[in-house]
Amino acid sequence: MKSLKIFFFLFGFLFSHNPKNNALNWAFYKRAGAVNTKSNYGLANYLRLKRTTDYNFRDLRFYSNVFGSNQDIRLRHKSSKISFNLPWFYQFNTVAYQKNSLIDINLRYHYNQGFGYLLKRNNKNLTLEIGIAYDVSDYLKNTLKTSYAKSALTYDQNFKKLSTKLEIENFFQISDEVDDTNLSRYQLMFEVSWNFYKRVRIVSGVYQEVSAKNLYTKNNRSINYLTLAYKRPLKWTL
Repeated sequence: MKSLKIFFFLFGFLFSHNPKNNALNWAFYKRAGAVNTKSNYGLANYLRLKRTTDYNFRDLRFYSNVFGSNQDIRLRHKSSKISFNLPWFYQFNTVAYQKNSLIDINLRYHYNQGFGYLLKRNNKNLTLEIGIAYDVSDYLKNTLKTSYAKSALTYDQNFKKLSTKLEIENFFQISDEVDDTNLSRYQLMFEVSWNFYKRVRIVSGVYQEVSAKNLYTKNNRSINYLTLAYKRPLKWTL
């Protein structure tokens, strides 16, 4: 009990802050364009709503890649809180739903939480995260949960007209396997963005989910996209 009290004291000390000093910013992002896999072509859409202060971050994203009867649909909400006393340290939690018929995912519910390290230098941002995660692989048919150890890396770099983003997430299964099925996986994303007119950009990228033991029947289905992107600040006070 004493160690638990010490933990909550330190946690409150690290993440305490004065809300009056926070600068509030809202932004809305929209993308639309073309998407393809090795043998499919379709339409790509992306919506994002972001709320930031000096020490808090909330981000809601919706991805829609439609290839006729196949689709990759993702809805994700992530929130994080930066430590007031250690500005390079933050906590986070994420909730996501995904349907991807390209790799036989009917509907997956996913949750993760943990701690991260943030490094900002000039036009570069680097984040490293570790945490725990669980998901329900077939949310509509059963409630069986799988637990994971999560690790992640994100690297952003901005140039005069271009910017790049790399995201690598690894989920290593730590719960018992069912039917000798291991759900460990990597989620990989790389983007190049060209700011060619004010708030309008051209974004090209690739996304792929890779099973460590070739679980998915169509595991080579990387998703490539080319979209026109728009960003607009919002004057919300919430």
